[in-house]
Amino acid sequence: MNRELNKDEIKFLKIVSKNKLKVDAINAQFKANIKLNLFQKNADKLKNVNFDNLDYDYLFNNGLITYQSTGKLFFNVNISPAGKSIVDKEKNSKLKFWLPTAISIVALVASIAAVLVAAFVK
Repeated sequence: MNRELNKDEIKFLKIVSKNKLKVDAINAQFKANIKLNLFQKNADKLKNVNFDNLDYDYLFNNGLITYQSTGKLFFNVNISPAGKSIVDKEKNSKLKFWLPTAISIVALVASIAAVLVAAFVK
């Protein structure tokens, strides 16, 4: 990949990994207005993704998402193993930040409580 994904692209990959998103077969085969069609067909699932910040072609061309035919009318948009690894890496980076932060906050609260108890015991 040539660049880092923006937060809307990562949100999109997370949504694709959890949901089946549909796109019209005509749009998928001819690669015409796929992004617009995708947002229209799946508006309820993609409401938190900024349409203008999502570079759908970049995700598809770099193999992060794929299409799967469901019949004549629709294709499903699926996440590829490469896209899944990006989602997992993002999840792990959040855990690496929040776990030590939470432990530090608990330790700070416990030490303040210990100081207050020691002050009132005297």
